[in-house]
Amino acid sequence: MDPGIALDKDAVLKFFADLRRAVNGHDKRAVARLIEFPVRVEVVNGVRFSHKITEGEFLRHYDEIVTPCIRDRINDTDPLRLHGGWKGYDIGLGQVWFDLTAHGPRILTFNNHSEWCVSPKR
Repeated sequence: MDPGIALDKDAVLKFFADLRRAVNGHDKRAVARLIEFPVRVEVVNGVRFSHKITEGEFLRHYDEIVTPCIRDRINDTDPLRLHGGWKGYDIGLGQVWFDLTAHGPRILTFNNHSEWCVSPKR
């Protein structure tokens, strides 16, 4: 993790373990508990949209948001080698952004429009 950006290592490791377990188990509600709503979503599934959605909208559109690419990036990311900045911490190459909130680490953005999510895994 980037030095100088305050995020508790143990909290991040627990957040990643919980996120991986939820995503790999296709547990939509457990994933939702790790999100700060409304969450920003950018999706390409024939149509690109970018806006903040509620928990109900997230649950209804889960498969369009948490795609195999997003799952791969969550599983491939080493939580101890995160890049952080003013937007928070990115998972993969910015496919998912999270930061510390009043509720602990929470996902703030899903970006599955990048070329890494519409092309084969690199």
